[in-house]
Amino acid sequence: MSKISKHNLTKEMERFIWQRLLEVFREAKNDAEVNEILEDLLTPSEKIIFAKRLAISYLLNRGFSYVRIINLLKVSSVTITSVKS
Repeated sequence: MSKISKHNLTKEMERFIWQRLLEVFREAKNDAEVNEILEDLLTPSEKIIFAKRLAISYLLNRGFSYVRIINLLKVSSVTITSVKS
């Protein structure tokens, strides 16, 4: 499971890092380059977490119930609520 450092970044540093990340994705020329970026940045566990959260968002937008999403993706209702908000 991913851990978050107890040493928080300043909001300014968070914005700076986020903007650099967006630039990296904008500069990608195709799906293969985007995939390479994600492979470099995410651990196998983080990829699963990210994919499940993306799937939760997709399914919520299509009207799936919490129960159905829980059964399909094996996630908690807390995770679904977090993604929904």
